[in-house]
Amino acid sequence: PVLLGLSIVSNHASAQEPKGATLHPFDENRTIVDANQYPFSAIGRLNGAGIDRRSHCTATLITSDLILTAAHCLYFRARKRWFLPSELNFLAGYQRGDFIEHAKIAEVVSKGAYDPDAKESAHDRSGDWAILRLTKSLDIQPIPLLIRIDTITEGTFQQSGYHKQRPHVQTFNDNCKIVRRLNNIFLHDCMLAPGDSGSPILYEKDGTYHVAGLNTSSLRRTGENESLGLAIASDVFESVLRD
Repeated sequence: PVLLGLSIVSNHASAQEPKGATLHPFDENRTIVDANQYPFSAIGRLNGAGIDRRSHCTATLITSDLILTAAHCLYFRARKRWFLPSELNFLAGYQRGDFIEHAKIAEVVSKGAYDPDAKESAHDRSGDWAILRLTKSLDIQPIPLLIRIDTITEGTFQQSGYHKQRPHVQTFNDNCKIVRRLNNIFLHDCMLAPGDSGSPILYEKDGTYHVAGLNTSSLRRTGENESLGLAIASDVFESVLRD
């Protein structure tokens, strides 16, 4: 399947707990951060548990009781059904088995047009997102959504998440270059791995952080050995919350 000169590497970047950890190229430009410190404290693991599977994605606290993640993270692929709210847990600032706060999911507030049964080439890439309401408000500073990413002229873009080879620490890309903007999605050069689905693209300027986008997939340039990250622009979610 091809998307604008790019082939899909992995649509489902959620991760099962690995039995061992091996360093991969996506570790080279990532550093382990202190998840107790803002903005990393507002980023956490979204764990989905079933009888025969445990998986995780990354999610971000965007208000005191709302988190943003990828829609495919809510799909229990082994059972071909959506996870029940009771099967999902958000661990804010997760770090080596500890966390700042924990909450279950109360409801799906809004979700994009993601179809888990569609072929990968037919997916609406801009629909792979979900906003979830927690069962309680968290006493953690959230990371607000950025309005109009296309107006940005200064500042840096960053990414942080819990990828499959280091699932118990949050690792950070401190400089993501936006390669191309296409309607509601954009491509960037920070490499993603399973577990990074739902992780934010952060926009930082003068020490202030906003969520500029939501990571869903890794894509490879057609004919080239180079992967790019695909993120949904925050404009989409901001308009949903505003309405």
